[in-house]
Amino acid sequence: MSIHLRPLLAVALSASMIAPVVTQALAREVGDVQGVTRSAFGTPPNAAKEAKRPGDPVADHEWLETLSASGLKVRLADGSQLTLGADSKVLVDNFVYDPSHTDSDAAARAALSMPLGFMRYVTGNMPKGHTVLETPTATMTLRGTAVTIAVQPGGNTHLAVDEGEVTVRSKLTGREMTVGAGGSVDIKPEEIRKDETGAPASNERQLQHGNDQRRGGRDSGGGPTGGPSGGSESGGSESGGDSGDSSDSSDGGS
Repeated sequence: MSIHLRPLLAVALSASMIAPVVTQALAREVGDVQGVTRSAFGTPPNAAKEAKRPGDPVADHEWLETLSASGLKVRLADGSQLTLGADSKVLVDNFVYDPSHTDSDAAARAALSMPLGFMRYVTGNMPKGHTVLETPTATMTLRGTAVTIAVQPGGNTHLAVDEGEVTVRSKLTGREMTVGAGGSVDIKPEEIRKDETGAPASNERQLQHGNDQRRGGRDSGGGPTGGPSGGSESGGSESGGDSGDSSDSSDGGS
């Protein structure tokens, strides 16, 4: 009996050893990395965290994150552009895009969650209303939109709409507000408040400062090229991303 069990045991052990590799290989790709500044990482489902480089795939249900003075730019399957600033983290929570069935929620939807940091998102060919961004305090539904979002460590969210329209819903109170192009709001657990000052949130200012410092090194020949743009429009055209691709990440919108 033991003689017959040995081959079976060997097969079982071999299968258990390759299972993680197979699981990672089967992760559904939904985009690719367009640019990296300094240090950015991804953690696909059922896989270890790994450094991201231009051309690397991005999987559904993958965590993306950046370190200090770093940035990451991703193009998703529908042409949407996701740009992360420094010290940021986002989950590609549920992304499906079938261009032949865009009228169906099951075939065309994008859900992303950001617990912390700074993000710029420009919608691509995803139907209006099928892209939802989550933060600890807000649910935001995008309609043909270019937005910048900053999330503080406590979860407070600052949203600025550059193009299109966004429906914002407070997770605590359930209150909803529609924000059009040129508008911005602050979402705290107890309220949604229009931002009358136009000043960037504190982590936006930190990001802009870091990008300004990196700009000096890049203009003198240092640093990577083709990196992501991370600035907020409220800071002016020169306050945002890396000089290597400021025109690239104006994104154009769709």
